[in-house]
Amino acid sequence: MKAWNMINVPGIASQVSEPLLPIYIQQAPDPAWTALPYRSLPVLELTEGPHLGYAIQWFIFATILGIGYPLYVQREETNLASPAKTRDYLRPNSSSPH
Repeated sequence: MKAWNMINVPGIASQVSEPLLPIYIQQAPDPAWTALPYRSLPVLELTEGPHLGYAIQWFIFATILGIGYPLYVQREETNLASPAKTRDYLRPNSSSPH
């Protein structure tokens, strides 16, 4: 094949005898170029994207865990230490025969 319309480095490497690196260089368009194929630069997205939102989300999860888990453990220890607050399913059933 004499021309490639897509960038497929492994496909090109299988057709040439020299070893190729897994990279390519794209030539910038020349304003004077009028023949086909027309060259254009890819439009790059230079925004932050969703990364900041994900970072905030995980910090909130860590905060909930850091505050919530000690409160949960404290409540469970208080419930187990106080016989008046012991849950019904933890109390031995005196009417059941053994």
